[in-house]
Amino acid sequence: MKKFFIMFLATMLLVASLPETSSAQQFDKLLSSLTNLENTLRAILAAQAAAPRNQAVIADSEGEIISTPVPANDEQTWILAQQLSEVVGDLKTFVEESRDAEKARPKNPAATNHGKIALYGAVHGAYYQRAGTSKVSNFEMRTVQFGAIGSINDWSSYQFIGEFAKSPFLLDAKLTIKASKHVSFEAGQYKPPFCTDNVRSTTAMPFPAASMAKTLGPGRDMGAAVSYEHVLKAATVKVTGGIFNGANINSADLNRDKNFISRVEAKVGKTLTFAGNMIAGKTNAVDSLKQNLDTWGGSATWSWQRSIVEGEFIRSQVGSVDKSGWYLWAGQTFATGSKFVPEIQLLARVEQLDGNLDFDGDRLNRYTLGTNLLIDGKYTKLQINYMVNNEESNSIDNNEMIVNLQIAF
Repeated sequence: MKKFFIMFLATMLLVASLPETSSAQQFDKLLSSLTNLENTLRAILAAQAAAPRNQAVIADSEGEIISTPVPANDEQTWILAQQLSEVVGDLKTFVEESRDAEKARPKNPAATNHGKIALYGAVHGAYYQRAGTSKVSNFEMRTVQFGAIGSINDWSSYQFIGEFAKSPFLLDAKLTIKASKHVSFEAGQYKPPFCTDNVRSTTAMPFPAASMAKTLGPGRDMGAAVSYEHVLKAATVKVTGGIFNGANINSADLNRDKNFISRVEAKVGKTLTFAGNMIAGKTNAVDSLKQNLDTWGGSATWSWQRSIVEGEFIRSQVGSVDKSGWYLWAGQTFATGSKFVPEIQLLARVEQLDGNLDFDGDRLNRYTLGTNLLIDGKYTKLQINYMVNNEESNSIDNNEMIVNLQIAF
């Protein structure tokens, strides 16, 4: 008799633990278990029916006395098996109806399978010092980013990142749809496809301070773009074009014009990467004050083993004002043979920014020497930079030093 009670309780537990949103496969699995139990009970009833019988006096469900043939040697087993058989039959009917309802329910892959998700974080804590009469020095949190990056299914992915270093604000909110092997769409607030130094991720920046030429391009903006990428025998080519507000991060567009931004990137072999990009649009101002905005530029990167050299030039015309900027930097990484700080990278950068090509004396040259101590080779690094600022005219003592600790995950 214990066997029947255990089987009965197990069946009840299976039903009670069934989630409200169970799939058809779960119902099928439970139905299979109930069918096995039903077959076992039927075999027991058949064996009991073949045993010698006596007439036993039993009360029915309404209390009336009836005579029913039962096995003379195991009356309780016969009664319990009959009752369990009826219960199992009812359970099978319930499960079959639930399974059919589950199969008929409309399926939404995005709602039933949330794909993969990974938490993202990047923290930059820095010590900054500037020479000169002010002699400013300060400890500061330059970046505290936290968010999530993941995919919903084989076609769609997302990226949501906030910045918490000072006043919290939304940094990135991008959705990407990969329509095919070659074509993808993306929309939201993110870095537009312009300037190699701009599209590089926060954690991959070789220097704590971005290049001055980067200021001639756009910052994060709201918009949408489409990309086409094709792998050739000798190169991989990616073409991206999109429209953006031109209002920068977390800002509304003040006119009806949109900025068209495009970028073409070609990776030749494993060592060379060339990129060209352009912007055509208007400045973010009301119609009576907006100006034409035309910006273009290009970059080249050579990377081989532990060596890298990169240069970029940008020219921008805002209204009647022409601006230009460029940088050239090189880096060499050395292995230390130690588990702590396994690699050290030495870097040097020279750059220039001219805020108005029609005027003399406003050009700024900057020379940076630095080292990156790659503490774990991937997620943690200490960056030490010294920057020499050289104004074309009215030169002042304003050289800078930055010590930046990055922790990322």
